[in-house]
Amino acid sequence: MGFFSALFGGNLISAQEVKDEMESGSKVILLDVRELAEYQQAHISGAKNAPLQSLQNYCEEKLPKKDTRIVVYCQAGGRAKSAAKLLRQLGYTNVANLGGITNWPYEIVKEL
Repeated sequence: MGFFSALFGGNLISAQEVKDEMESGSKVILLDVRELAEYQQAHISGAKNAPLQSLQNYCEEKLPKKDTRIVVYCQAGGRAKSAAKLLRQLGYTNVANLGGITNWPYEIVKEL
């Protein structure tokens, strides 16, 4: 694992790669690990909100298959790095880290 990949929690993925996966019809679970208020301000279309502090419970309830394709992101990358690490510790085998929503140059959803 290179320095950049290690810095961002490994399995770093680009916005273009995520967009391509989503558009190809692949089953991708996009998890926004920010707080609900942040998610409501702006999030990537199709993303589910699973704040970092409740991520383990969310995954145990909603994502029982450990090979589910999961892409995590937060605001700037710190929480996404922690989330990716946690998911791997929980046994999820197909986790990628987008970093922050600031890395997403495409359309976003704003609820507020």
